[in-house]
Amino acid sequence: MSNIEETLPESAISSWGGFVYQGKVALYHCLKLLTEKSFQKNIIENFELQLDSTDDFAIYCDAKVISTHQVKAKLSQYRSAYVKAIYKAACIATDCDENTIRYFHVAKKLDNFENYTSNDGKIVEFYNYGDLKYCLLSKINELIDNQIEIFLDSNDLIKTKNLIIEKSSLLSEFITNKVILIHNLVHNGQTQDFAAYHNRISSNTLLELLRSPPLHRTDEIYQALSTKEQIATIIETEFYNDLENFNEKQIKSISNVFRFIYSLNDNSAIRMHTSLQPHRENNVINRDDIRDYLDVISAISHIPKLLGLPHYSKKINKYLPTALTIRDGKRRNTSFQEDLKKHIRDNGTLASLLYEYNNIIAYDISAETIISAKSEKITTAPSNQENRNHIVKEFDLRILSVDEAEEELNAK
Repeated sequence: MSNIEETLPESAISSWGGFVYQGKVALYHCLKLLTEKSFQKNIIENFELQLDSTDDFAIYCDAKVISTHQVKAKLSQYRSAYVKAIYKAACIATDCDENTIRYFHVAKKLDNFENYTSNDGKIVEFYNYGDLKYCLLSKINELIDNQIEIFLDSNDLIKTKNLIIEKSSLLSEFITNKVILIHNLVHNGQTQDFAAYHNRISSNTLLELLRSPPLHRTDEIYQALSTKEQIATIIETEFYNDLENFNEKQIKSISNVFRFIYSLNDNSAIRMHTSLQPHRENNVINRDDIRDYLDVISAISHIPKLLGLPHYSKKINKYLPTALTIRDGKRRNTSFQEDLKKHIRDNGTLASLLYEYNNIIAYDISAETIISAKSEKITTAPSNQENRNHIVKEFDLRILSVDEAEEELNAK
């Protein structure tokens, strides 16, 4: 059936500002369904998760909606701030019947959690998170991890702390990537209503991810997924809740970079993760690193180019934003350089990355630092004109402050 013939619910997928939290709430609810294998005392073998179409998310079973879910991450603690949204939740009718349950999710404790009943008898219930009827932004990841642990236990599957974190990251990324996919379909010509309505996630797909064995790959993959997850969390809980302190260009830059990073494949995500703190041997990225990286992007007045990795360019030069901080003092600077050169020698991925982007923008640095770098993972070649663009030659790595990079990018 074509999208012209169908009457579809209106979707806001193209402007879904809080999709990270909404997606995590949807994941938590799906995990409960997969663990309990029932809903409202009815056995459920299979279901589908639909994102931002019939409602913020909806659960389909046998082509019918068994539950609709309106998700609000507002900071208000007063029920009156949600009146319009609750009324909208009561009016949801697409693919619903008399058994459909309408849920309302909030991220704050409200002054009134009574069910809402519309004039035509439709009931909207505030969703229960255990003993609470709300879930703080900072708590949703914990609830997801707990639910994954319950699922692994109840299905006699291997359970470790790292495995739970891995499953949580993979599932969250999968749902977020589904939203990115729908965005791409919209950009390629589908209407957003059509794309959001039809692109659902099967419960079997979620089960496969939960039941799959641990990733027998290097820790780089796990760390890259963790970094992407942390970027999403920082963007959702800090950036989007503080938009009044950013101008339009900064909002555009950070939003575009976020969506681009989340769409990277594993190999590109490893390069992205490695670039944030390239001198660290084990390279574990924390939330302050993410904040520093986003601060660098917001401080540069140019819109970053989204090709390879987010970067800026001037003629043949590429400038890569990072979370680097180089401490004052000759001893600290020398130690940093030695650590970085050792890591470059031992890590071919880092060597090729820094050859391509050999102008590094640091979060904090007292003066420009130039490092002559080479790698034992690649063959070196003389630095002559013939080999000037050859990846195997030795190269100088420049590390600049934000102000220095800005000055060079603005130079005529």
